[in-house]
Amino acid sequence: MSTKMICELKDRSQITIPSSLVKKLDLKTGDFFEIQEKDGALLLIPSITIPRDQAWFYKPSWQKEEQQVDRDLNDGKGLRAKSKKELFQILDLDEQ
Repeated sequence: MSTKMICELKDRSQITIPSSLVKKLDLKTGDFFEIQEKDGALLLIPSITIPRDQAWFYKPSWQKEEQQVDRDLNDGKGLRAKSKKELFQILDLDEQ
């Protein structure tokens, strides 16, 4: 269901989001928005920013590998260890 409201463009290109939408969408001061123009309309999409040193995790290639790991674990593949010591034994590593 869409909501329609009228807002006024203020000085410095500012628009106030009606409080009912702020509450409904659980928006907070300091939240970021992606702004898209589509067919003459503006879309405001609540967004998060990712620190540059963590961006690798969100790359499609990494996410594809994460999905494969999830499938493997769901299929019962993988090893389980109850402790660090047991894990090191399974991996045939000396405990560090």
